[in-house]
Amino acid sequence: MKAEAVFQNKKRMADKERQHINNEVRIKIIEHACKLFLQMGVKDVKMDDIAIQLKISKRTIYEQFTDKKELLYECLNISHNYLRNKLLPYLKSQEISSFEKILMCYSLYFKILEHTNKKFFIDLKKYPEIKEERLKQEAHNEKIFTMWLKQCIKDGYLRKDIEVGLIRNIIKNNLEKLTISTEYPEYTPEVLGRSFILFYMRGIATEKGEKIIEKYIQNNNLSLDL
Repeated sequence: MKAEAVFQNKKRMADKERQHINNEVRIKIIEHACKLFLQMGVKDVKMDDIAIQLKISKRTIYEQFTDKKELLYECLNISHNYLRNKLLPYLKSQEISSFEKILMCYSLYFKILEHTNKKFFIDLKKYPEIKEERLKQEAHNEKIFTMWLKQCIKDGYLRKDIEVGLIRNIIKNNLEKLTISTEYPEYTPEVLGRSFILFYMRGIATEKGEKIIEKYIQNNNLSLDL
């Protein structure tokens, strides 16, 4: 019985070690795939590319993921959680105004665009299941953004006479166009972001809100490092 117990204990330890190694491999694949998807777009990245650059077999990748779609889905989940954890401490802070929080989110968004090929966003639309999940996230984000806009009005940063739902949709639709547009190749995401804030946010801001925008434009001290 004692020998059997020792054997089972060693087996559990070996299984745990294999699971640990598998988790490390899985995370490494996801992290590298994320970089390639963002740099090249989804369509142009092959499983072979990931395997070669990581110096592993393609079979190792398929032991972890059924296909590229599953890998992409995991990449999006990891990225979403990373950004949420990045923003959460700032969004919960009582020392940062409601309007600064909105500008901070836009700043991070355009910083992400600096490292992202526009083909990535275009390719995502070719995956119905992922598109459906993104629509759910967008609906959730719209509710939060609506709440923030109303808070900004209450705090005196935005005009009281704006139509919140209409403004939210105008900003959302034009932000999506900027994300995938190839009409302005001469402008960096930083310049596009600055112009976006000046054009859309300054137009609905009060004098109090304009001061926050000026501080943002001059110092860019609301930006976050990725």
